[in-house]
Amino acid sequence: MMWQDVLLAVGCLGFSVALIPSIRSADHKPALSTSVVTGGILLAFTVAYGTLGLWLAMASDLLLAGCWGVLAVQRIQKVAIRPSEEE
Repeated sequence: MMWQDVLLAVGCLGFSVALIPSIRSADHKPALSTSVVTGGILLAFTVAYGTLGLWLAMASDLLLAGCWGVLAVQRIQKVAIRPSEEE
């Protein structure tokens, strides 16, 4: 196990934990474009980490991309329910 794998994994896990308040909040969601673009880039990073054999980083980055995906879905649902409150 390489130290870079552990470092990247811990960083991604930290970012995932930091997103928990946004995921749990009913009112505070990032813009849909932010969620989709960030999630897409993170999925590309996931593939790159996997090809480099950084399995911990790959798994934690996939989790982080999933968190951004959840936020994107929540934003879509929020707009569908209350379109007048769209920013």
